[in-house]
Amino acid sequence: MNKWLDSILERERQAHLAFFGHIFNLSRFQAALEQYDPDAIGEWLELGLELHFFPEIQMANDTRFPGWKSRLGKWYNEQVDKGNIFLPGQERGPKTQFDVLWLSGVFSGVTVLIDIRQKPPLERRQRIFARDNLLGPIIKALREKGDLVKHPDGHLSSRFGISANEWRRFIRPALADFLGVEVEQVRLERYLEANVIPQLYPGIPRGKDSGTNSYVWYEENVEDETCQISGGGEADPAGFCFVKCSPSDQWWCRAVRPIIILDN
Repeated sequence: MNKWLDSILERERQAHLAFFGHIFNLSRFQAALEQYDPDAIGEWLELGLELHFFPEIQMANDTRFPGWKSRLGKWYNEQVDKGNIFLPGQERGPKTQFDVLWLSGVFSGVTVLIDIRQKPPLERRQRIFARDNLLGPIIKALREKGDLVKHPDGHLSSRFGISANEWRRFIRPALADFLGVEVEQVRLERYLEANVIPQLYPGIPRGKDSGTNSYVWYEENVEDETCQISGGGEADPAGFCFVKCSPSDQWWCRAVRPIIILDN
C-alpha cells in the first residue's frame, strides 16, 4: 500500500476511534482513495478541502459516543420527530428521519471532501472566510456578472448574503464545474454533518467554529422550501448544536459552506 494512502486511512481510523469509540471497515474509503493520486489530493488541500469518510451510523440524540460532546439541538430533534425536516426534492414525513439522522445518509459509508475553514466572527468587518480560494473567486465573478445580489458591505467574494436560490442556481453548478464533478455531488452540509465534523476532526481550523458567532446555511428545509435551516451562531461550546429556521433569503450574517460527495 502507498504510504500516503496508508497515512490517510490511519488518520481516519484514529478519528473514528476517538469520536465513536469504534473502528469501522474502511475498505470503501480505500477503494475511493485509490482512484486518486497524491497530486490530486494535494490540489484539494490547497483549496481547503480535506478527504474524510462518514461511516454508516445513526446519530439520534439518545445515541452515546465518547467524542460527541455537543449534541443536536432540542428544536431540531422536535422537528425531526414531527416529520418537519426534509431535504430538497424530498417529501415531508416521519420517514425523513432515516436520511437526516444517519451520518452517511442512505449509503453504506461515504467519502467526502470537507471544507476545513473556520467561519469568521460577525465582528470582523470583511466577513471573509480565511484563504477562500475555493468559493471566493466564484462568488466574486458571479456578483460582478450580476447573477448574485451584492453583499450589503460591498465585499464581492464574501460567502455571506447569499440566498438558498442563489446557491442552487448559480454557485453550486459553478463550483461543480470548477472541481470537475457532477452537480449532484455538491451540496450544503446537513445540520448533523456540520455538528459532527468539528468534533470528529477537532484538529482542522473549523474545529474552533463554536468560538465564532456567524451562521451557515444547512441543506435541510423545515415545513416548506421557503424556510431553510441555519446554525452555529452562538459563540460558545453550544455553537455546534445551535440551529434555527429562517426564510431562505440574503442574510448578511449567514454564509454557505459546501461539501462534496465523491462516491455513493
